[in-house]
Amino acid sequence: MRRPFREHLKDLFALHRAEAQAFRMVTLGIVMAAGWVTYEQWFREPPPLVTSAEQETLKDWIARQDSTEQQGSAAPGTALAPFDPNALDLAGWQGIGLSERQARSVMSYAERAGGFRSKHDLRRLRVIRPELFAAWEPFIMLPDSSSSKALKRSTRDTLWTANAAEARRAPNMPMARRRVEVNSADTLELAALPGIGPSLARAMVAYRERLGGYRSLEQLMELRTLKAHPENYELFADRLVVDTALIRRIPINTCSAEQLADHPYVNWKQAKAIVAYRTMHGPYATPERIRDCALVTDSLVRKLAPYLIAE
Repeated sequence: MRRPFREHLKDLFALHRAEAQAFRMVTLGIVMAAGWVTYEQWFREPPPLVTSAEQETLKDWIARQDSTEQQGSAAPGTALAPFDPNALDLAGWQGIGLSERQARSVMSYAERAGGFRSKHDLRRLRVIRPELFAAWEPFIMLPDSSSSKALKRSTRDTLWTANAAEARRAPNMPMARRRVEVNSADTLELAALPGIGPSLARAMVAYRERLGGYRSLEQLMELRTLKAHPENYELFADRLVVDTALIRRIPINTCSAEQLADHPYVNWKQAKAIVAYRTMHGPYATPERIRDCALVTDSLVRKLAPYLIAE
C-alpha cells in the first residue's frame, strides 16, 4: 500500500534531539547573518568621507554663498536702458540687479567664452534668475540667438586639426563625400548630412554649446534622440570629425559654483563641493585633482577633466 505524502514529510523532518538542536542553531546562525548583512547594506549610516570639522566648514561656506546670492536678487536700482552686455563693467552689472559675486561670475564667463553673442548666452547662465533676465531681455542689444555667420566668424581664426582643415578646404565637394567639423558646423551643414534632420541638428548644436564643444563623436550618443535610435549614428558618424582645439575650458581655480554647475556633467551639489574644497585646501594643481573632493567620482573626473583648466 502506498504511504501518504504526509507520512513522507514526517520521515523527512524526523530528527533526534541532538540533531534538532543542531538544526535550530544553524538556522539561528543563518538568520543572524542575513540580518547583519541586511543592516550593513540598507540601514547602517556610512562613515563620513570628511571630518566633522570639514563638514561644518562646508555647511557654513554654502550658507554664506546662498545668503550672498539672495542679497543679489533685488531689482535694479535704476531704470533700465538698452545695453550691450559685452560692454558692462562690474559696476554696470551691479547697477542692473546683480550682486558683486554674481557680476564677477558673469564677467568671468564672458571672458572665458570670448563674449556674449546672443541673448541665449545670457539666459543659460544659472547666476541670472529667469525673472531678472525677463526684465532685461527687451533692452539687451544682442540677437535672440547666434547666427551661423557669427559662429563662423568666431572660429575662422582658430587652429583646425588635419581632418577639420580638410573639410574646410573642400567647400565644393559633394556632401556625400564631405567631412564636417562638428564643433564649428551650423545646423544647416549638419542637417544636410544623411541621418541628421533639422531637429537633431539643433539638438547637436545646443548640446555642443552646453558642453563647451565635443571632444569625441561618442558624446553624440548622449543625446536623447540618438539614445532612442542608435542606428542613426552609423549613418553619419563617418562624415563628421572633431577639432578639440575649439573646446571651451572652465578655469577650475577661479570659476564659480554657478559656472561649474552649468556644465551638463556636473550637478549643483558637486559644483558647490568642488569650489568649497578649493576654498578650504587651495587651488587645484591639475584638473584631475578634483577627485580629492568627496562627491567627485572617477567617472566624473574622466568625463569632466578635458573641459577644465588649472591656471
